[in-house]
Amino acid sequence: MQRITRALAITVWMMLPLPANGQMVQIYGRLYPEVVFTRMTGATAPGTPLSTLAQPPTGESFSNIVKMDSSNSRMGFRGDEPLGGGVKAFFQIEQRILVDTGGTLLASRNTFVGMESDRLGAVKIGGFDTVYKEIGDSLSFLGVSSGNFVSNSNILSKQGFGNNSAGSFHLRRINSIRYESPVYDGLQGLVQ
Repeated sequence: MQRITRALAITVWMMLPLPANGQMVQIYGRLYPEVVFTRMTGATAPGTPLSTLAQPPTGESFSNIVKMDSSNSRMGFRGDEPLGGGVKAFFQIEQRILVDTGGTLLASRNTFVGMESDRLGAVKIGGFDTVYKEIGDSLSFLGVSSGNFVSNSNILSKQGFGNNSAGSFHLRRINSIRYESPVYDGLQGLVQ
């Protein structure tokens, strides 16, 4: 009986996962609840000619509106696993946090998996911000960096063909693949 107990204990001990060296998982987030006060009066009448870069006027005016919003609130999980030889696997799962209304979808923001090599750079796949949005955001207010270039101009953020968002550069793209080169003499290339 003692032999069976020892054999069972050794078997269970051998099946236990070994602690991995260098694993890292981080839980992060930001909460930006805000109260928005809005009032619009003196709207431009419908049919009034405007620049082609602006939406056509609706003539709509409204008095005071007060509402709660959650802006860029988010929570996420990211981690990596060293694989040896200067190579590591990494992941990120991020979702919006709707402080004002509740309810959110898992992986509704930047979510991806990838591999990175010290020598060759990184490749990631998933749904994440475009290169333009990620590195081009020149204005960050109170830690909110959302790719909002404070411009409604189609010239800066969108190609001029059609009305859909397929050619927009300032959005988060699903089913994306990105290659990020290693940094050479302070320069790095990103292709998505």
